[in-house]
Amino acid sequence: MNRQRVLLLENDGPTESFLCDLFADEGLDVTVCGSLAELVAGVVQYPQAAVVSDSWAKGEYHTLTLRHRAEIVALARTAEVLLTTGRGWARHIQKGELGIATIVEKPYDLNRLMIAVRTALEHGRRGVAD
Repeated sequence: MNRQRVLLLENDGPTESFLCDLFADEGLDVTVCGSLAELVAGVVQYPQAAVVSDSWAKGEYHTLTLRHRAEIVALARTAEVLLTTGRGWARHIQKGELGIATIVEKPYDLNRLMIAVRTALEHGRRGVAD
């Protein structure tokens, strides 16, 4: 049986390393992605994976631009997406505004993060025929 997978994009090296260790300790396989293109390719390769992404918008992550919103909505159509951010814009996003994306604010509540990841993985498994 294949283990469940997380596609991870995190722009901070120590946080990326921490999350890789956390997910591995939870029995998950992790694929680290460095861009939106790599996330999309990962979703094609692993359609049941959960996407955990800080930001792929280099230098634009202080606000959530219209382009970035459109990219999130497009990605959320094909994957279970968890956005992680410490930015204030996260508190102003309305439920459903970004498709099916879930927002997990930083600093992390690790229990909330893992519940969100497990929920996303469960949704991903139901959304793809075995």
